[in-house]
Amino acid sequence: PFDVTELMVRVNNLIQQRKKLKDRYRKEFLTDFESHEIPAPEDDFLVRVLDCIKKRMTESEFNVEQLGKELGFSRIQLYRKIIALTDHTPNEFIRNIRLKMAAKMFYEGHRNITRVVYTVGFNTPSYFTQCFRELYGINPSEYIKKKELTQ
Repeated sequence: PFDVTELMVRVNNLIQQRKKLKDRYRKEFLTDFESHEIPAPEDDFLVRVLDCIKKRMTESEFNVEQLGKELGFSRIQLYRKIIALTDHTPNEFIRNIRLKMAAKMFYEGHRNITRVVYTVGFNTPSYFTQCFRELYGINPSEYIKKKELTQ
């Protein structure tokens, strides 16, 4: 005893809400690090994830397994939950947080790219540059110059 039309409307609303949440997080993780705020109640999990990543930021060997252990999730549970909320894999999520921290450091005046690379947990400057270019569309040195011109 249920109304099929009402059920379809509710299911579509849930799907739309999930899509909006994913879009919000996807955009949020591509914006400036300092504007990053997570106010919604569903975000308690992401706050815990971000805190854990920030705490272990300098450790280049920090990975999804270790993140899952610290949060009390299996690797698969963590993968499902992060991808459902952000549309990023956990590895992409960790890498993007590291890149955003690097961008924040550049914005705050750090000019030594190699020092920033190791501070945010990357092992090689060339891989860092490749990932930075993928996320921001420009090299770290160009990003620094662009920020200097806008200040």
